Amino acid sequence: RLRIQERWQYPAPWRMTWQVHDSLVQAGPKAEAAELAEEIARVMQQPWEALDGFSFGCEAEICWPTYGDAKRIEV
Repeated sequence: RLRIQERWQYPAPWRMTWQVHDSLVQAGPKAEAAELAEEIARVMQQPWEALDGFSFGCEAEICWPTYGDAKRIEV
């Protein structure tokens, strides 16, 4: 049985706007985007005890001012 080890909540005013397959899209202030991406990546990449410590990798992009302007960042 798989369970997330750590629960996490978006800080205000951030919110998840939608999820598509394995992508999560958040909305909030541009100035905080890189810091929030790092925190989300940390939670998403946590090891799964039920899978002998296996963890999933993830990538992050900041899209400003539109989704078409996405730039990958290192997390």
